Amino acid sequence: MKAARIVYSLIAILILIPIFASQIKKIREFIRLKRKADANRQFIYLTISAIVIILMIISLFRFTIGYEAPLVAERVSQVFIEAGINNKDQAEFEKLLYDKKLVSGNISISGYDEIINELDFTKDYDMHLSERIYKNGDNENMYCKYIQDEDAIYIEIGLENSDNKWKVLSFTILDEESVEEIDSKMKFLVIK
Repeated sequence: MKAARIVYSLIAILILIPIFASQIKKIREFIRLKRKADANRQFIYLTISAIVIILMIISLFRFTIGYEAPLVAERVSQVFIEAGINNKDQAEFEKLLYDKKLVSGNISISGYDEIINELDFTKDYDMHLSERIYKNGDNENMYCKYIQDEDAIYIEIGLENSDNKWKVLSFTILDEESVEEIDSKMKFLVIK
């Protein structure tokens, strides 16, 4: 998620710098020639083009964070961490997911209270996300691993792709043996 923000910020900067440079050059030239009306018109063009470009980049960013399953899983994990820090129960966690538009329809959550009790959100922990999406029957899943001290907690996030956006179907705690049954060589990427 952080990487996506950085990439889209850099894209915006790289697009806007040449536009600003050329337009400011024209505006300064019109001011030097005492053509104030032309300078104002160029300023309006600059403002409109900057707004349009920024809106396009925001739109692409929103599409990307909904279209890429790892980014959706990362957002779900962030909501989970927020719920854990604020001591929210399962119903409040579900509401947070609905409010962030990460869920379509009903969501199946199992083991939420167990996870909340096992993970101490005030202490330092590492968060990892599976390197790829795993197909399990009709379901597509991503896996999160939280490591605190020497303990690892695994969460399976069931996803469905509807209207080119990934939505959460399930949020389930797993033990290490279950994860090894799915893929004994499952690789995780460090998120936090």
